[in-house]
Amino acid sequence: MKKIVNKIVVPISISLILVFTLIIFIVTRYSSSTITNIYNENFEVIVNQLEGSVEILGSKLQSIEDIKYEAAQLKLSSLVDITVSTMENQYNRYRAGLISETEAKNTAIDLIRNYTFDGDGYFWIDDTEYINILLPPNPSVEGTSREGLIDKKGTYIVKEFVKNSIEDGEAYLSYWFPKPGESEPSEKLGYTKIFKPWNWVVGTGFYIDDIATEVQKIQQNDLINFNTLIQSKKIEGGYPLIFDRNNRMISSPNRENFLKNIEILDSITGEDIVKKAFEVKNGLIEYQYRQGDKISRKFAFIRYYEKYDWIILYSMDKALIEEDVKKIQNLVLIVAIGAVLLSIFLLLFVAKLVVKNVESVTNKIYEISEGEGDLTQEIAIQTNDETGLLAKYFNNFTSKLRDIVLSIKQIGEKSGLMGETLASNTDELSATVDEISSTMRSIKDKTERLTNEVNTSNINLDDIKNKIKILKESTTKESAYVSESSAAVEEMVASINAISKISNEKNKAIMDLTQIAQAGEKDMDLTVQSIVTIEESAGSMLNMIKTITDVSDRINLLAMNAAIEAAHAGEAGKGFAVVADEIRKLAAVTAQSTTDMSNTLTSISNSIVDAANLSSNTGKTIKSITVEVVDVSKSLTEMINSFTEISQGTSQITDSLNRLVHTSMDVSSAAELMDSSTSAIQSSLGSVTQLTSENNNGMSEITNGIQEISISLSDLAQLSTENSENIINLNSIVSKFKT
Repeated sequence: MKKIVNKIVVPISISLILVFTLIIFIVTRYSSSTITNIYNENFEVIVNQLEGSVEILGSKLQSIEDIKYEAAQLKLSSLVDITVSTMENQYNRYRAGLISETEAKNTAIDLIRNYTFDGDGYFWIDDTEYINILLPPNPSVEGTSREGLIDKKGTYIVKEFVKNSIEDGEAYLSYWFPKPGESEPSEKLGYTKIFKPWNWVVGTGFYIDDIATEVQKIQQNDLINFNTLIQSKKIEGGYPLIFDRNNRMISSPNRENFLKNIEILDSITGEDIVKKAFEVKNGLIEYQYRQGDKISRKFAFIRYYEKYDWIILYSMDKALIEEDVKKIQNLVLIVAIGAVLLSIFLLLFVAKLVVKNVESVTNKIYEISEGEGDLTQEIAIQTNDETGLLAKYFNNFTSKLRDIVLSIKQIGEKSGLMGETLASNTDELSATVDEISSTMRSIKDKTERLTNEVNTSNINLDDIKNKIKILKESTTKESAYVSESSAAVEEMVASINAISKISNEKNKAIMDLTQIAQAGEKDMDLTVQSIVTIEESAGSMLNMIKTITDVSDRINLLAMNAAIEAAHAGEAGKGFAVVADEIRKLAAVTAQSTTDMSNTLTSISNSIVDAANLSSNTGKTIKSITVEVVDVSKSLTEMINSFTEISQGTSQITDSLNRLVHTSMDVSSAAELMDSSTSAIQSSLGSVTQLTSENNNGMSEITNGIQEISISLSDLAQLSTENSENIINLNSIVSKFKT
């Protein structure tokens, strides 16, 4: 016969070993995915907390970039307006007849060639036929056609600028062009404007990377604050990264990587992890990454922000998860083995104790169980051996059992009544506990909502503090800008006063010039009259020369006649012939001289006529100049009055700017007060958060306690019901005994 100890201990021990073996298998199989899910849930909680901050940062970075590009466009148009103003000034000088058009163009080119800004900024000019007029970095291009100039993206730069400027008067264009001293093209934002009188298109531009550098400088503080918030949300063993679709890093533990294009490649496959993350968008990816000489297996938890096209990665070493899995597996194994051994030991101890008592009463229970339950009968004692002792003991047992059964009957009746009362009280107490449990759950829910609201308020206060800081910095900058503006206005007032003074002096000079011009007009009238008199004298002299010419012709004729007569006279007339020949020669010389004098006087007469006409025109010009000088004098007088009014207006502007400086200082002081107030509020909210957390923990403990009470009450009610049933059964059984 098998012992009862073996029957109890062996099956239960085998069952325990099988159960704990199954538990170890399940833990080993599912612990890795469970821990991964735990990390993923932590990641989801942190990312949800950061969603509001990401929204604020993305909106702020976008607005900064938009404002910077708008400012760049405004600066470009202002710079080009300066060059157009220079052209207009030179064109007006040409129109006034002060210089020729060629001189006006050359002067404008020379002036604009020397215009620079931001160190290496310059201006270029092309005409509407695409011929380059000015290109300071490369003067060899000047005078050649740039119609075919095309960048690496296929944009015809000059053609686009000229076409749009002709159509709209101005043009903005993004294109690629080398920086001064470089051969590789860089992206550039250009602006041009047409000067229609000369059909010139003048322009300038900024390089996009220069604008981007300024934008990055402005965005740096926002990124530092955001990065501090991000890095405070680390999962143990992991760190967060944020990228845009161009691999530009928005957040990183290393600040040097801000807004730089960073590639994370799988060290085995060479796959771009960021691009893979954008393909997955939300979920989990695995990759391998080389750190020094070691290649580590990595997990990356991914969340996609569609609005800004960003991806956030929480990257962590897979070995950390495997280490946690091994720790859990080892702990479960140790606990399982210890639990099995302890269970077997306790089973042996309890089994032996029970079996010993069972063996001591087995025979007695057998004797009673085989009878009819008549406790009034006794076994006769016939011997003094063990059998007699057994009978004696049985008789004593039955006697005591009879007394017990009588007592049990009485107690059973009382227990029945108590069981009914206990059941009623248990039902009432259970209902009360349910109400308390419901109330505690409601309080706990409200406490959790309070905690969430406090956390939200704390985040909002962080944002408010950042905005107050930005406001304070802005008011400080504004105060500096206003101070600079005030100084500039004061300098402008001084310049206007100086210009007004110079204008007064010039006005006096113009008045003197008016008097001189009027005197010159009178002198020119006298000159014209003198020239007319000279012209008349020249005419008289021409008449006199004609008379001399006629006399000379007659003398020549007489000399020829005398020579003929001398020839007729022969020897007697030779002397007379010589004299006649000399007279004829003298007449010829006289005729030639008078002819020359006539030509000279005719030329002089023509020059005098021209001089008379020129003097008449000069007189008219002097009269016109006199009128213009008077008009200029009037204009200067009006300009002096305008400068006086401007000086008074700029004085009022200076006063307003000074008041604005004081106002900015007041705003800055108010921002400091607001900053300290928000810090105090945050401190209070921190205390509230701690209190609500403690309260929440207390509510949890109370709720758990109430649940345990409820379970105990349920057990008590069940026990009460079972007790009532047992009492009934006991009374039924006891009633079978004869007492």
